[in-house]
Parts: sequence; structure tokens; C-alpha cells
Amino acid sequence: MRRRFANLFTNPDLADPTRPVATEPGRFARRLEIVAHAAGLERTRLLRWILAWTGLSAAWFLGDGDSPDIDLRVAELSAAELGC
Repeated sequence: MRRRFANLFTNPDLADPTRPVATEPGRFARRLEIVAHAAGLERTRLLRWILAWTGLSAAWFLGDGDSPDIDLRVAELSAAELGC
């Protein structure tokens, strides 16, 4: 079974960008630890998937003429956690 977790990291901000949750660094870090532990995933692997998925999602938003800001912010948080 394939599990998909990366898209969890942009919610609920995509639904209501005026009330940031996913893009708060402390909350992002805590979510990362919870999901990695619950899913039995290495933290680094999960971060790489989040970074890749948010990059792809941002490209889709741009292609549709929408703002990629939330995806790009989550990508920045992922990159920072990876030390990039």
C-alpha cells in the first residue's frame, strides 16, 4: 500500500490562508515528528518527499495562475530542516 503524507503539510492553510497553521515553523516541526513516528518513516525521507511534493504542487498552482505561496513556504521549511 502506498501512503501519501506530503500533502498533509500544506493543510489547513490552503483552505484558509488568512489563518496560517501549516506554515508556522514550530507547528511544521511538530507535525513532522508526529507523522514520521506514526508512519514509521525516516525523518529525512519524509522531508525530501515534502520538498518534492510542494515543488510540484507549486508548479501546478503557477500553471493554473494561482498563488504558490503556501507550497513554497512549506518547501522552505522542509529545506531548512534538511539543512539546505
